[in-house]
Amino acid sequence: MQRLEKVIDQAGAARSLCGKWLGCALLALMAAQPAQAIPVLVGGAIGVGWEVDNIDAGVTLDFTSTDPANGNSNTRGLLLVKVGHADFSSRKFGLRQTTALNAIVTSNPGDGLRLLMRVIAANNGTLPWAGYVISALDRSHVDAAGLTIGGHKQDAHFHDSPDEFGSIPLALSGIGNNVYDLTYGLGTIVGIDPLLDANLFSANNILVHERFFEGKQRVFDISLRPVPEPGTLWLAGPLILLLLRGQRRLPLGSA
Repeated sequence: MQRLEKVIDQAGAARSLCGKWLGCALLALMAAQPAQAIPVLVGGAIGVGWEVDNIDAGVTLDFTSTDPANGNSNTRGLLLVKVGHADFSSRKFGLRQTTALNAIVTSNPGDGLRLLMRVIAANNGTLPWAGYVISALDRSHVDAAGLTIGGHKQDAHFHDSPDEFGSIPLALSGIGNNVYDLTYGLGTIVGIDPLLDANLFSANNILVHERFFEGKQRVFDISLRPVPEPGTLWLAGPLILLLLRGQRRLPLGSA
């Protein structure tokens, strides 16, 4: 009888250990799973203390939250921006700080909103793109001479990330660190054929930075604008003038 009780106790301990092991393994597996991208609409959160303020038609946002670390330049996550352009007009979206007005007297270059961004733009028009411009447009300007502290911009701006800028088929033209505008104009033009994604432009590893300041509730827009080939508008100009001239010559009552 004692031997039977001992066997039963051993079996129970084994089941308990197995259950604990499976539970730990399940928790480890869940922790190892990458964070999921979540579609974000106006009013949606971009981590703690920030939300989407506005989104133009044709723009979609997906946010993947991450823990700030040295390896990702202490950013709070990745914002995937997808946009379609039927012409050369800019599209934009905005982010707003939702917490109370900042009590920080002096801004630290490492504080504020630090966010990685990837842009995928589709040319849905009839003319190719020779370039693309991504701009940070601050709507909560800091009143300071030159808008910099030690050369570091105080309004919303861009930095390079540890993985460095990447883009295709256009390449970054000029500097891209601590700037308000990222201009892509080298490489191959963005076509209009959706086959094999020939009408897509992609820009990666963009670090968006908006700093905290006392008494400021920060809000800014990101503008996305394709650039035509130099001769495109020159060729289209005479046609536009001809059409306008024809409209002016229409007799009264003909419309």
